[in-house]
Amino acid sequence: MAKIRLISLNVRGLNHPAKRRIAMADLRKQKCDFAFLQETHFRLDSAPTLRSTYFTQGFYSNFEASKSRGVAILVASHIPFTCTSQMTDPQGRFIFIKGHIGARLVTLANIYLPNTHQCTAFRKILNKLAKFAEGPLFCGGDFNISPDSPKEAAASPGASQPSKRRRFHQLLQTFQLVDCWRAMHPAGRDYTFYSHAARVYSRLDLFLMSHHTLHLIRTVSIGSITWSDHAPVLMDLEVPDLPPRQYQWRLNESLLKDVVHREYLTEAITRYFDENDNGEVTDPLLWEAHKSVLRGQLIQLGARCKRDRGDKIQSLLADIQTFETLHKTTPSAEHYSALSSLRSELRELLHHHARRSLLLTKRSYYLHGNKCGKLLARALRQKYQSTYIPKLRRSDGSVTHLNDEIIAEFHTYYHSLYNLRDSPPPAKLMADYLAKALDVTISPDQAEALDVPFTSGELAEALKATPTGKSPGPDGFSIGYYRTFLKSLGPYLLRSFNAIDEGTSFPAEALRATISLIPKPGKDPLSCSNYRPISLINNDIKLMAKM
Repeated sequence: MAKIRLISLNVRGLNHPAKRRIAMADLRKQKCDFAFLQETHFRLDSAPTLRSTYFTQGFYSNFEASKSRGVAILVASHIPFTCTSQMTDPQGRFIFIKGHIGARLVTLANIYLPNTHQCTAFRKILNKLAKFAEGPLFCGGDFNISPDSPKEAAASPGASQPSKRRRFHQLLQTFQLVDCWRAMHPAGRDYTFYSHAARVYSRLDLFLMSHHTLHLIRTVSIGSITWSDHAPVLMDLEVPDLPPRQYQWRLNESLLKDVVHREYLTEAITRYFDENDNGEVTDPLLWEAHKSVLRGQLIQLGARCKRDRGDKIQSLLADIQTFETLHKTTPSAEHYSALSSLRSELRELLHHHARRSLLLTKRSYYLHGNKCGKLLARALRQKYQSTYIPKLRRSDGSVTHLNDEIIAEFHTYYHSLYNLRDSPPPAKLMADYLAKALDVTISPDQAEALDVPFTSGELAEALKATPTGKSPGPDGFSIGYYRTFLKSLGPYLLRSFNAIDEGTSFPAEALRATISLIPKPGKDPLSCSNYRPISLINNDIKLMAKM
């Protein structure tokens, strides 16, 4: 069972590139898995994409006539979601998506109701949704009507008309839908929108679910109004049959570009080897253990840098939340003035970061756009779909959806394919095979030269010949790490390599590999044989192989 986070937010237009950057960064920062966005304001014939390295799937319903309305559902790259069908609205009022999250069939719906005749439009949309939906339904949106009674609203003049509110609740009851925030906060008061004209707060943005799926909800909360004029609604669910997300640490090479960081890490490396190089453990084990120590130092350093970068934003968000709470409970011109000032300061800070990011992107395209390099290679590279495998055909012909059984089936298949043994073959058997298979022999001088210990010059040449920008192995350390700290690491890395003999071997952790399975185009994805295994080994082992 794994937790997923859904966020619903009226974004009030995303045609400006800087605002798109702000929106995507904010959703990623809030660890959003499914984003339900309203009022994207994309026109059907000129809609920009909202896909990124974080949100690799996007589904849109845009208005044909103008840059108004529009809804979108974005899916994070680590979510194993496979879309089977979708329904869009030419008026840009709703989008329905049906697909599998892991092995579970679900329906996602995003709705943006008009400012008038909300219940009439809602009934028509729900009739279509009832025919389309299968499995648990997760419906988010801006419904432009407050389901709360006047006593629960911030100011009764701005509350929805009683008859309209009553019809809205009747529709929810007819279609067996529940307001998730109200279900989790029966006596709570919070709001997602502030009308400047009416000077009233209201809760227009909702998540709706069926009664029988409410047990999946863990939390529902309302955020602060920051760069949009609506507050986000965040809902955390626990979905059975969904394997928990696997995190693999990888060195953030931007940490190595700072002089202060490099000095700090150099001291940490020196201190580790001074304290532990006492002859009590083998050189390969001493080397492998240093990775765990430095990994902890790098994680700590990265967390501190991230915290320092976000201190100003977090301080502003905390102040906004404080004044927002004050203004909701006791509206006053003084509170609203302070709140508006804080929001303006936050928007300016977010826009500054977004503009800087866009300038760096433009600079990169200007410098490398017409050259045969990594930028062109990334643009031309075929984009593979997510390598998540939702189901697999077993050797007996049955199909399994369980993650553990899928892994076991691949293990059995590759174990048989490569004729793997649980223990290495006897030395005599290998010697007899090599004697029969190899016709070429080397002289004693050549054999002696091969047994000469590795040198620092050979290590430097191997590092120079190894390209950067490649994915590291399970230990997470990139080639940039070894290049940056070669002076400190080199002697101990060479000692580790030169210590390998018949009596000393690498620790098991050093020889591990991360195996990614890439589906072969046009082949049946249910068969084990139709996946290409890609192995990523640790970079220190790569360097030894080059030497």
